[in-house]
Amino acid sequence: EKAAKEKAAKEKAAKEKAAKEKAAKEKAAKEKAAKEKAAKEQAQREQAQREQAQREQAQREQALRELAALEEQEIRAQEAVASYTDLIRQKVERNWIQPPGDITGLDCVVRVRLIPGGDVIDAQVIKSSGNALFDRSVERATRKAAPLPLPNDPKMFNFFRTLEFYFRPGD
Repeated sequence: EKAAKEKAAKEKAAKEKAAKEKAAKEKAAKEKAAKEKAAKEQAQREQAQREQAQREQAQREQALRELAALEEQEIRAQEAVASYTDLIRQKVERNWIQPPGDITGLDCVVRVRLIPGGDVIDAQVIKSSGNALFDRSVERATRKAAPLPLPNDPKMFNFFRTLEFYFRPGD
């Protein structure tokens, strides 16, 4: 009976030990799975952050390329405006009728508003010569010179919608 009790106690202790080992293994497996899950989630977060950083970098680079293209277009537009302003001034001068009186040394700055095709909507002296007849004659000549020369590229028209030029007869 005593041997049976000892045997039962040993079996019970073995079962408890096996149960504890099983519980410890399960706990270790759960901890390992939790660590692996956390590591996997961390890796996913880091990957997502890298991808987000790459997207942001690509957006910054695209914005810089667009800005550089706009600056290049602006430079080309300024060069075109400069060259066409001279052509416009020459065409206005060809259509200008000299007013009576002494005009030596007179000059003015004219602001012209255009529509596509070069037709003049408005011509206005914004820096007067001091001689009203001279100023009005330049405004009339500007309107009469329509259509004014413009570049063939329709994208450039926005730079020519409103422009100013210096008018001095004989320049």
